[in-house]
Amino acid sequence: MTEASIDAVLGRLDRVAVLAAEDKLIPLSTAIKVIGGKPKPWGAIFGKLLDGSLPFRIEPGAKSPVRRIFISRKDLSIIEGLGAVRNKPNRIAISDLLSKADAGEILNVGPHEVTELFADVPTRQGERAKCLPMADVISLGRRHITSAELGLRRNVSVQKAYRDALLSGVPYLGPAGFCRASAVAKFLI
Repeated sequence: MTEASIDAVLGRLDRVAVLAAEDKLIPLSTAIKVIGGKPKPWGAIFGKLLDGSLPFRIEPGAKSPVRRIFISRKDLSIIEGLGAVRNKPNRIAISDLLSKADAGEILNVGPHEVTELFADVPTRQGERAKCLPMADVISLGRRHITSAELGLRRNVSVQKAYRDALLSGVPYLGPAGFCRASAVAKFLI
């Protein structure tokens, strides 16, 4: 990607944004957490934004686009549906290693939680940052669900999702959250 291509996409986003400011809008950086335990379908999401099938508002500024783009809470199901589709990009070689930041995005956790979760993974010789095995991150994501994902999928606050999970006996598994199978069975089926 070049700076010119990024500028072109941002220009197109500015032209197709349709939502007015309202209190039920949430940043795309939060909305994406409705998908947990697997890579985020950014290409499909931006395709929906650009073709108008996912209405949004974009704020001016220097923040990253995912922090400046806002969607309606009622459209979370569009993003959630994209997470259910298994689409492998053509002509792109997928690495079997991830950065800690990419692992955090997949798991919907922050840098401190990722560091704690993967403390036992050694840093490869000659490198400053850890490279985490994609299979381990995906496996962890299949077993864990964060309060953020649970709250968005239930349309409740993160705090309520956390309290409800604890009160209903969903096992808390550590920094990556609760037992996904138990939480899904209690709240999402």
